[in-house]
Amino acid sequence: MLAQPGVFVDPPLVAVGSEIQETRPVFRSGDNRCDPSGGSRSRVWRWNGSRLTAGPWNQGKPGNAPTGRAAAGYFKTPSGNIVCFHSPGPKDMPEALLVCGIKSGLNPAPPRRTCREGDPVSDRVVLPAAGPVQVPPCAGDPGPFLGLQVGARVLAYGQAWSDGGIRCESAITGLTCRNSSGRGFFLSRESWRSF
Repeated sequence: MLAQPGVFVDPPLVAVGSEIQETRPVFRSGDNRCDPSGGSRSRVWRWNGSRLTAGPWNQGKPGNAPTGRAAAGYFKTPSGNIVCFHSPGPKDMPEALLVCGIKSGLNPAPPRRTCREGDPVSDRVVLPAAGPVQVPPCAGDPGPFLGLQVGARVLAYGQAWSDGGIRCESAITGLTCRNSSGRGFFLSRESWRSF
């Protein structure tokens, strides 16, 4: 089973004599779906003569010690039109970063580019912990929009989110995010700009 690109984990079911051992990752609150931090747990299934019965779960591999930093995750505006992926840095990415996408597309749209891999992008911006906003030329995945499938939390109008030197404020007029160097963006259905 492939948990992350290039990282293999044990099969979830293995035969152990006449029994079956099931092993599952343990996800802690805030873990992203590809990176469980709670280690693993396992249980043994036995045939009782008429059906398979499961034994109790036991701790398998121990988890990582909590880092005290927020885990990578997703948030969205109440309208659901803007969805963001955030990563706090060292564990998930080289540095903290925020990727926000807008389902209605960037307005004005960035120049269309030719891509060797993936498709041209006109619906997202990237804000690193320091430095300017970037519009990626190409993408081969749903990026921040995966948050709509995994249950991105709602950042209500009038509320703020911050982590890793990046802060966002949600308003009825749109989403404003800035990093520790004062660079950032404003994103709404009507328009977007970087500063």
